[in-house]
Amino acid sequence: MISEFKIGNFKAFGPAQTIPLRPITLVFGPNSAGKSSIIQSLLLARHIHDTGNADAYQTTLGGAAVDLGGFAKFVRNRDSSLRTTIQFSCNPSEYGRQFFYLNKFQTLRIKFTISVPNAEGANAKAVIESATILMDDLELLHLIRGEDGQLHFDEATFLDRSFLSRGRFWSSGSLERLGLFRAIFGEPGKLGPSEIGSVRQDSAKGAGQR
Repeated sequence: MISEFKIGNFKAFGPAQTIPLRPITLVFGPNSAGKSSIIQSLLLARHIHDTGNADAYQTTLGGAAVDLGGFAKFVRNRDSSLRTTIQFSCNPSEYGRQFFYLNKFQTLRIKFTISVPNAEGANAKAVIESATILMDDLELLHLIRGEDGQLHFDEATFLDRSFLSRGRFWSSGSLERLGLFRAIFGEPGKLGPSEIGSVRQDSAKGAGQR
């Protein structure tokens, strides 16, 4: 179960704000306080999970009732130079049977960063710039968009700031980290078929070098 989520640079929200979630969660406040923004950010996150499209107008769950207007409209102050962030926190026990090492940790965090690539011109669409999985605030897996427009496993950064540098990593390497990523985000197609394929290929190379 998701215990909290955090949104930044999305509609009414500037700096990232954390919203706790419970089995029954009430959202209330004065007009223009950001209540609708909370609901719409959840719809956007689900839409990204279902389609891989971060530049959303109508979402898979909201349909015609909710039109986000694309990144140019939902980013804070309509400033396309900003990055929208969405992060979810949950108990890792949901994946503990398949990935036993997760049982050592208290919190699993999943973070997306959405932005418009600078090199693609004024009419460029927003994309998922990076996707990160963290365990107790330690980075487990980081994917970043390369010049080819696909998400790649950021091996160099991972070695620098992850579990490995803190002596808290397991030995099965990149392929198992990718397995966890796919267990959370789904089968190929969730972030774009070519993107997942690219990540799989890069990770296999990394595993072979260990």
